[in-house]
Amino acid sequence: MVKMFRPTISSPSLEHTTMGTVLHITILAFIQLQVADGIILSDPDCGTTKGCYPESCPATGCSDFFVSWEDAGDYLRFEMTSVISAGDNQWAALAFSKDEFMTDASVVMCRVEGGVSTIEMGHTALVSYAYTTASTNYGIQNMAVSRNGTEVVCTFDRIKNATQNEAEVFDLDQPLHLLHAHGSITAGVPGYHALRSVTPNTIDFLNITQPSQGTTSTPTTSQPGGSVSLDPACGVTKGCFSDCQGSSCSVLVTWMNVDDQNVEFEIISNVPAGSDSWVAIGFSDDKNMGSDSVVACVTSGVVSAQTGYNTGTRYGALTPDNLGLSSVSGSVVNSVLNCKFTRKTNITGEPTFYDIRQKWHLFFARGPVLSGNLRKHTQTPLISDGTVDFLGADLQSAAKLSYILVEIHGSLMVVAWVLFSSIGIFVARYLKPMWPNSTILGQKVWFQIHRTCMVTVFLLTATSFVIIFIEVDGYASEVGISDDNHSFAQYHPILGIVVMALTVINPFITLFRCAPTDKRRPIFNFYHWFFGTTAHIMAAVTIVFAMYLDKSNVPESARYIAIAYICVFVFLDLVLEIYLLIQRKNSSKTFDLELKRHDADALPDTATVSPKTEERGPFAKVLLALQILSMTGFAVVLIVLIARDLDD
Repeated sequence: MVKMFRPTISSPSLEHTTMGTVLHITILAFIQLQVADGIILSDPDCGTTKGCYPESCPATGCSDFFVSWEDAGDYLRFEMTSVISAGDNQWAALAFSKDEFMTDASVVMCRVEGGVSTIEMGHTALVSYAYTTASTNYGIQNMAVSRNGTEVVCTFDRIKNATQNEAEVFDLDQPLHLLHAHGSITAGVPGYHALRSVTPNTIDFLNITQPSQGTTSTPTTSQPGGSVSLDPACGVTKGCFSDCQGSSCSVLVTWMNVDDQNVEFEIISNVPAGSDSWVAIGFSDDKNMGSDSVVACVTSGVVSAQTGYNTGTRYGALTPDNLGLSSVSGSVVNSVLNCKFTRKTNITGEPTFYDIRQKWHLFFARGPVLSGNLRKHTQTPLISDGTVDFLGADLQSAAKLSYILVEIHGSLMVVAWVLFSSIGIFVARYLKPMWPNSTILGQKVWFQIHRTCMVTVFLLTATSFVIIFIEVDGYASEVGISDDNHSFAQYHPILGIVVMALTVINPFITLFRCAPTDKRRPIFNFYHWFFGTTAHIMAAVTIVFAMYLDKSNVPESARYIAIAYICVFVFLDLVLEIYLLIQRKNSSKTFDLELKRHDADALPDTATVSPKTEERGPFAKVLLALQILSMTGFAVVLIVLIARDLDD
């Protein structure tokens, strides 16, 4: 949620001593050596005489900010280097908080506006993010600000323990979270931060030699409209993995070898606006998910990173969950997640932490976070075409993971319902009077065609049903949808179960079929027709829904072909209905009425066929031929689209 700092600004009282001024000029001169060309370098005294966050920067430098502190008697001397936007009227701030949020935080803000640089004390409200400048600068001294382009360096001494009754100046001898943010100033008012980072764990500021705990994190204040673009360093100084088609990308993963023991990764990905999400990369020895070493970036209130392992299709975090990770930072801006981390190449004795000095296939996946838990990915994972050299500037294009069992499931369902069910229902409804004096194995021709088709439907549907349950390891309560505009596709699994139930019920009903002359035969006819027709309609809808599922991996054209199949079937059905209506009006015979009463299978051997019925025979046969050809065509095209491997 976007909040605005609404300060009550008062003129800060800056009390510099001559010694303090000289000291800070010396410090700033040294710090300028640590900032060059937009890269912030680590302080060599980190962990010895200074506490630092992040604990260290990679060889390529920290790109957003760096904070260090050292003992100065009753004070701690802080040095904050921050990358801010170009131009005047900018602010950067440190905050000390008892939790991970900006509410009720003690703030030190560095302001650059109107060509003048100042540092002030402040506080954020307990029940909101509203910021207020303190009436005095009690608690800080020896302040200095230096700016070089987009880098601003602020130094100040912050009191360890407030001797005055200042509840808004937190004592630094207690564990506190450290927050960093920067933004712009409009009409003297600091605006909402462009970047905010927070340590998930508290820091012991007085224990300089103890590494700071936690990782840099950023709250998910995403808005629609962001984009992912290819890094120009790809293939030059960085290895890259992306799904870019021209300049359009939804994910980019880069890596750069820091040294023999560390590789720096960056994941940039589109994520849904306004909800917690996760993105992850996996290292695998094949192109199938399972037995994969994973690093996941999670935006659950803050951006954090964790290492894990896939056992089959189930993910579990390692212990500790940040094993082998360092220098983690992240942000979510305009629905684009940026997550950076440095991963050790190998950890001896940790078989689930793969050695990336070897080549592996690289996976990418993303999904939702609910109640702090990583749920199943909502889109088909991407995988590299080949194995990746993580120590070099390898270029890898991303292809969607192929799901063989899903392809078989879809193909069998298309054959069952688009082809055999369509023909079986068409014959039973309209072609009973055809071939009145011919039989196959002692049964009417239409009945043998109908029964063969529907038995095939049952066998293919049951087989497909078992296959998909094996694929998803049970019932899939969550399914990935190709895009958020077609949420109706989430009902595909439950509709499929209903179709399977109806497919079992209808043949079971035939066990109770009474004789054609029995007075209860119309009851059987109705229920047999009702369950069969309902199953066919729901199966058609379910197939259309499947075309919007991410795992189906079909082009958009498949959706229109599935819808066209329904339209053609209904059209042929209507043509025969209209034709039969005309025939009934022109005929004085009662034979034709059997079509609607569903009793044509009761034709006695001595029945005679009226001339009108004989005339209808060629027309009905033409429609039957059109039905078979069109349904076969739709089935073949859909199967080809389902079974082919697509990169888009």
